[in-house]
Amino acid sequence: MFLKNLLKKKWFWFLAVIILIVIVFMVKGSGQNKKEEYLTDTVKRGNLVQTVSATGKVESASETNLNFKVAGRLQKIAVKAGDEVKSGQLLASLSSAQAQSAVLKAQAEVAAAEADLAETQAGSSAEAINVTEKKVASAQADLNVKLTAWEQAKTERDQNVLSLKEQALNKTGESIFLAKESLNDVDEIIDGDYQNSFKVYTFTYTAAGQNYDQTILTLADLEKSYPSRSLASQTEELIALLEQTDATLKKLDATLSKTFDLLQKATAGGDLTSTILDTYKSNITTDQTNTAAKIVAVQTAKSNLQIKTVEYENSVSTAEKDAEKYRQALLVSQAELDLEKAGPRDFEIASSEANLKKAQANLAAALADLADYSLKSPVDGIISKINFEIGEYVPTSETAVAMFGKSNLEIKVDAPESDIAKIKVGDLTEITLDAFGDERIFKGHLTFIDPSETIINDVVYYKVKVTFDAQEEGVKPGMTANVTVTTAVRENVLFIPARSVIEKDGKRIVRILENGQKQEREVTTGLRADDGLIEILSGLNEGETVITFIKNGK
Repeated sequence: MFLKNLLKKKWFWFLAVIILIVIVFMVKGSGQNKKEEYLTDTVKRGNLVQTVSATGKVESASETNLNFKVAGRLQKIAVKAGDEVKSGQLLASLSSAQAQSAVLKAQAEVAAAEADLAETQAGSSAEAINVTEKKVASAQADLNVKLTAWEQAKTERDQNVLSLKEQALNKTGESIFLAKESLNDVDEIIDGDYQNSFKVYTFTYTAAGQNYDQTILTLADLEKSYPSRSLASQTEELIALLEQTDATLKKLDATLSKTFDLLQKATAGGDLTSTILDTYKSNITTDQTNTAAKIVAVQTAKSNLQIKTVEYENSVSTAEKDAEKYRQALLVSQAELDLEKAGPRDFEIASSEANLKKAQANLAAALADLADYSLKSPVDGIISKINFEIGEYVPTSETAVAMFGKSNLEIKVDAPESDIAKIKVGDLTEITLDAFGDERIFKGHLTFIDPSETIINDVVYYKVKVTFDAQEEGVKPGMTANVTVTTAVRENVLFIPARSVIEKDGKRIVRILENGQKQEREVTTGLRADDGLIEILSGLNEGETVITFIKNGK
C-alpha cells in the first residue's frame, strides 16, 4: 500500500529522472575516458615471396601436354616422337612473320635511336636535321595507323556488343518458349485426366504443385519484362533480364524435378497404364535435359555480355591510349626537330639517351612477344606425340606436343580458382611427402594446367600437374604430397603487415604513429605475399611505425 501511494507522488518521479540522468552521464563519461591502445609494427625492407600451396597424390607419370601461348600455323617441328629432349629445348614453332616484323621494326628503332644519340653528341648538322625530319614523318605515319586502328576498334565494339545483346534477347525468348512447353507437360500430369492417380501421393503431389505455381508466377514476371527490352537497351538491363531468365529456368528445373519424383513413386493402375506413365517420364526427362542446357546457354550469354563487353571497351581504350602514345611521340619528334634547327642544347644528350632506352624497351617487349610463337620443353624428357603437321593451324586450346618427363612420377593437385591466375607452366615447386617428413624437400616444376575447370562441392578447381626434377629413390605412387609453388618474388622492397592496410573512400589507407599522434596516409600496394605481408610501392618510408590494430577505438 505504501509503494502504491509512493508511485502517485510527483516528487518521487522527479527524483527518479534526476538519478537516471546522473547514471547515463557517468556511463558515458566512463566510456569516453577509455584511451585508445595500439598494436604497431614498422615498415621494413627485404625480400617477399608469394607461394601457392596444395596437397595431392603421387601418381605414375602420365603424358605432359604442351600448348602454344598463341594460336597460329605450324611452321617448324624440331623433334619427333621418341626423341630425348632437355629442359628449354625448342620443340616446335609457329609462323611468326608479324611478330618478327615487329622485332625488326623495334631493332630498327633502336638503331635509329643509337644513331640519333651519336649525332646529338657530335652536334647538330644538316644530315641530323634531315634524319629528324624523316623521324617526324614516320611518327606521323605511325599515328595515322593507330588512329585508324582506334576507329576500327570502336566499330568492332559496336558490332560485337550488338550481337551479344541479340543473343541475350534470343536466349530469353527461347527460354520462355521452353518453360511454357515444359509447364504444359507438368500440367498434364498434376491437373490432367490422371491426376487422381497421382494425388494419392499427397506430399510429393503437393510439392510438385507448389513448385508449378511458383514457376508460373516467375514466368509471368519474365514475360512482362521481356517485351520492354530491345537491342537499344543498356547492357546492364539485358544482364538483369538474363539473371531473371536464369532464375525462371532454375524454378522450372525444380518443378520438373519434383514432378519426376512424383512419377517415380506412381505405379500403373486403372486408367493410368504403364505406357502412359513411361511417356510422362520420357517427356519430363527431355524437359529436364533441355532446361539444363538452356540454363548453361543463358549463363554463357550473361557471362559473355558481362565480360566481353568490358573486353571490347578495353580494346577501344587500349587503341585510344595507343594512338595518344603515338601522338605524344609525334609531338616529341617535332620538338626535337625544332630544337635541332634552333641549335644544340645541353639537355639534348639526355633526351636522346631516353629515346634509346625507350626503343630498347620496345625491342625487349617485341622479343618477348616473338618467344610466345615457340614451344619449348619445360623439363628433361622424351617426346611421345606430335599432334600437328607443318602447315596446320594450331589453336591454344589443343595439345601441340606431348611428352614424358624423365621422372616416372608426378603429382596431381586441384588448384582453387582464386590461385590459378598466380601460377604458370614452368614455375618452380618445392615438394614434401608425409612419408619422409618436412625435412626432406624435393624439387619439381609445374608442367601442366588444365584449361577446363572442375567443380568440387560447388567450388571451382583446376587440375594441375607437377613433375619431379629427378628420379627420387623411395618415392612411390599413392604418397601424400604437399606442393608449394613459388609464384612471385620481390627483392629489396618495402613491406608491412597486410592487416595494417584499410579501405576508405575507395583508397588504401595506412594509419601511422608520428610523434605519438595517429595519422592516416594513402599508400600504393603491390604484391600480397606470404606470412600476411604486403608490398608498399609508395606512401611510406622504411622505419616508420604503422598501426596494425586499435583497441577501444574505431
